[in-house]
Amino acid sequence: MILWPFEDFVRPIRTYFARKNRTRWRQRRNKGNCPLCKLPYDTGTKRCVVDSCGHHRCYACLYAQDACPICLVENATPNRHDKFKFIKSRNNKENENQTSFENIRKRLKVDDNRRTLNEIEYARRNVKRVSQISNISTEFSFEAALSNKSINDVALKPLYFEVPQTEEEYFLLYRDWVFQEIYEAILSSNFNGVVLEGDEGSGKTSLILQLVEWSTFGCKRKSVILNDVPLISWDTLMKLSSFVVGYHFCIDDCRETCLVPDFIHSLAAQLCQAPQLEKYRQLIIHQESYQEFLSLDFCIENPDAAFTKGILEPLSTIESFANFPSLILIDNIHESSSRSIHSFLATYINQFPSWLKVVMTVNTTKSQLTDKLPLRRIILNNGELKVKEDLLRYIHCRIKKSPVIEKNVSLHGSGNQFSRFAEYIISRERSSFLYVKLILDLIAKNHIVVKSTTFNVIPVSLEEVLMLTFNLRFPSTVTFSKVKIILEVCLAALSPMSAVDIFYCTESAKIQPDTSWLSFVEVLNSLSGILVQRRDQSLMLANASLRRWLLTNNKFVCDVKSGHTYHALFTSRLHYALPPAKELELIYHITRCNLFENEESLRLLWIYSSCIKPSAVIVNPRLMFSPDNQIIRFLLQTGADSNSVMSTYHKYPILSCICKLGIFEIVSTLINFKADPNLSNSMGITALMEAAIEGHLEIIEMLIPAGAKIHLRDKAGRCALSWAATKGNLKVVDTLLKKKNNWPTQVSFSQAVLRALISAAGENNLEICKILLEVDTLNKVIIEQMSRDYLSRTLISQMILKKCLTSEHLPMVSANGHLQSLHILYNKGVVLDTKDLNGRTALSWACESGKTDLVCFLIEKGADFTVKDNESSNLLHIASSHGHEKILKMLLELKMDPDTKNAENNTPLECAIVTRSIAAVNALLEAGVNIGSNAFELSQGNVKIYILLLNKLLSDGVSLYKRGNVIEANHHFEYAWSKTRPESNFEQIRARLQESLYLCKCKIKEKNIWCDVD
Repeated sequence: MILWPFEDFVRPIRTYFARKNRTRWRQRRNKGNCPLCKLPYDTGTKRCVVDSCGHHRCYACLYAQDACPICLVENATPNRHDKFKFIKSRNNKENENQTSFENIRKRLKVDDNRRTLNEIEYARRNVKRVSQISNISTEFSFEAALSNKSINDVALKPLYFEVPQTEEEYFLLYRDWVFQEIYEAILSSNFNGVVLEGDEGSGKTSLILQLVEWSTFGCKRKSVILNDVPLISWDTLMKLSSFVVGYHFCIDDCRETCLVPDFIHSLAAQLCQAPQLEKYRQLIIHQESYQEFLSLDFCIENPDAAFTKGILEPLSTIESFANFPSLILIDNIHESSSRSIHSFLATYINQFPSWLKVVMTVNTTKSQLTDKLPLRRIILNNGELKVKEDLLRYIHCRIKKSPVIEKNVSLHGSGNQFSRFAEYIISRERSSFLYVKLILDLIAKNHIVVKSTTFNVIPVSLEEVLMLTFNLRFPSTVTFSKVKIILEVCLAALSPMSAVDIFYCTESAKIQPDTSWLSFVEVLNSLSGILVQRRDQSLMLANASLRRWLLTNNKFVCDVKSGHTYHALFTSRLHYALPPAKELELIYHITRCNLFENEESLRLLWIYSSCIKPSAVIVNPRLMFSPDNQIIRFLLQTGADSNSVMSTYHKYPILSCICKLGIFEIVSTLINFKADPNLSNSMGITALMEAAIEGHLEIIEMLIPAGAKIHLRDKAGRCALSWAATKGNLKVVDTLLKKKNNWPTQVSFSQAVLRALISAAGENNLEICKILLEVDTLNKVIIEQMSRDYLSRTLISQMILKKCLTSEHLPMVSANGHLQSLHILYNKGVVLDTKDLNGRTALSWACESGKTDLVCFLIEKGADFTVKDNESSNLLHIASSHGHEKILKMLLELKMDPDTKNAENNTPLECAIVTRSIAAVNALLEAGVNIGSNAFELSQGNVKIYILLLNKLLSDGVSLYKRGNVIEANHHFEYAWSKTRPESNFEQIRARLQESLYLCKCKIKEKNIWCDVD
């Protein structure tokens, strides 16, 4: 007899296991959600990826933020016990709240155990324990929150690279001799690296892919290797791959991969991720100035300074720690456009640390691009014996792995047939790996059937292979016309497009769209293998050879201008305001399309109907620092102001910017559209001065007849002649001296020559000094003394400076940073506090130019550090505006008031925020400056500075709370809370502020209770 109900006992067990099974089924069926964005995983940009730390995220979140946010919070969050899974009683809830409240007090290091039930209820209602976005605890110490030294501080994002592959399972041939030669070359001190030279399809990209695949950036898949590899050969590949610290693929279908600024920014991000360069990452994290140099905006504005200051200088400081060479891989360097990557590297490759090597690939037709580089050259063309052996191995391996190819090639079971077939293919004059691969692919699909030993049916070149492929796919003109539009759109695209974008782009040329999505997908599927889908769901051409063949063949030719037309129509018909990048892209496509090609007035009407402001587009930094003459001319024709000023730091007029780059054709275009050559930037530097600084003689000879005033000076008193003498541009100095009639008076010319002489002597440019001294007949004695052999360059310079320097030259000497000249002036008894026309002293100019040694010297000699210029800016305003952190700290140690305001009602902190100088902002915040509402308004576009300001208010409030000033602390917390925004970037600091406000409210209420009792 059963004394207890069986069902009541078994039912909970059944329910438990049923729930378990359902959970497992859901886990198998559902891929889950991303813990950050809370969106379900898919196979596209929201696919699930595992970070190096082991946490799961979707690819979009990984690309948006390199550092793992889960790790950041966990590293800063003290360990907490898991909550009970059963429902708690009211007492349990109260005890939990009391414990939580006590934890908050402990974190603030407050020794006060007196609590009331109302305070606990306030905590239960207001303290948010778990982030609604990431489901991660946001409770952590203020000390960890204010450290600001996490990996998230490196705001660098590498480019997304994906080399197109025509099949899911692609195979690579391991070429051990190539890796062995690369290994020997990088260990040699005679070379800075290796250049792999070969024709199209010679396997250059595959070699770079193998190195990346087996590096810390890859997946290390042996399955993609086609042939058997000895263990000794694997060792060479392993060593080479372990040296890789960065890589870059120049892809013609993705324009951003071919631009120098994006190359610098992406390379810096990869160097920070490389475990071999941990010390470099720490330098970038702890020194904000490096991150400013490496920001994408600065890379666009000044790529040279970004590369030298943000990459080469930090790497040179860690040279002693590098025990092994480090490799940077660059593929298809000949594909880069505008200012090319190869010419950029040619300028700086000799400045690389001895342990940093480069491995790059280049097409044989563009081999002259790398002739002057100190690189070991490895030839990969078919004429080399080792390359032929590689091709033979590749063919035999493919035949061995594919029964279809083996059956097709064999003739009555003849054993020599495979060898004859392989010899025939590699004997072609332009045989390459791509050619062999496409031939074998066609044989594998039975599109080529080998019927005789003569192999007459096999195409003899890559062009014939592509022609055969398209003839098989599109046997008639009608069938090709259906896909031609799609190919033209892809050829004209600046970056790979998704299928949806291609569909709307092709339909944009129709008044009434008539193609259904299903019909479009059917046509798109016919291009399988020609268009390859990347992991982000975008489409691109299978290889660069196919792209060039589509533009040059006679039968299946595509007109890229038609593709530009579709893009232009698609962009101009969008029903929302275009961002600056899209506006520039629209102009790019309009200038290259075949619609209204000979009707400029209709194109102008097209722009006006697109609601684009040409004057706003022409000052786009992307256009100005990588200029396109066709686009600039078109914008000027549509009404863009040729005297427009850029919104960058120094407020460059566009003519000055182009003169700095030295592009003669665009300078001529701007002058033809009445650009004023005498406009200056914020430093007073004109277009003529920019050309003199860079040594662009042809532009100088164009600007002077166009009305450029040769006698104009910048704020430091330097004219074009002084700048040319300072930079050592001998031909420019000689040309400007011949323009004596262009000076207003003979006196102004003599003064300019004297200033130039002082500048040249300060830089020890004796050749220029000789030319300048010959102009002034009073200096014949100096010329005679200069001819004496026993005098050194330094002695000659000192002799010139002692004779020529006066108090009038004090600002120019300080701005140029000539400490030697400053010593001479001081010994002559010159008053160091002499002001120029701008109200600035020598100390002011030294602070602006960032010359720490000059600042120390002037302060030691008693220069007035409380001086203000005509704009009421003191030395703190000047140093913070230019981001000179060391000088700021030096001035703050002198007890200067950091809260004074200039004529624009800005404090030094606000000046630093305007110029986005994070290092200067940090220095001023550490000094205890007051943060006004204007500071938050000015930092709206920079989240990092905005959070720094909030953290400063938070830390000040905590300090006040600990000292017992609860009301003032509450005021700080409330003010900071009012400045936060409900965004993911502010989630953690909002939680900390909420906890702090709760403690202050409790403390204030507690004091009021005691007052009532008294």
